[in-house]
Amino acid sequence: MAAVLLVAGTPAPSGGGDTGQRVDIGGGRSLYLHCSGSGSPTVVLLSGLHEASDPWSLTDTAPPVPKAPAVFPGVAAFTRVCTYDRPGTIRYTQPPTLSTRSTPVRGTRALPAMVQDLDRLLTAARVPGPYLLVGHSFGGMLALRYA
Repeated sequence: MAAVLLVAGTPAPSGGGDTGQRVDIGGGRSLYLHCSGSGSPTVVLLSGLHEASDPWSLTDTAPPVPKAPAVFPGVAAFTRVCTYDRPGTIRYTQPPTLSTRSTPVRGTRALPAMVQDLDRLLTAARVPGPYLLVGHSFGGMLALRYA
């Protein structure tokens, strides 16, 4: 399942460039956010259920599909793009590991709580809208709920 939705957001100042940072979303928690490029709308990439933000920057292709660019740098070439690590997601390191870039959360999380995290993240980081939400698999449900 994939979803692509355009959502109005509050315009805010934003520099171009490539930034990866932990953003305080309140309650003693922070989420890892990676943004690059400039322009509007801001494309927000939402990963699948167990995936951190890494797959958006990877290419694992076979001919005739080109090896580059991956989605994240490809989109950054023409507009602002952001992705983030939800708590409890897996990074594609060798060997794969749980992401430690976002504050862990105990137990099972409900969809509304995950969407609230996304809203808090975009607000706290002052990511400018409007947003074009692109969700892969489970990320599509997050995109639909956020919209």
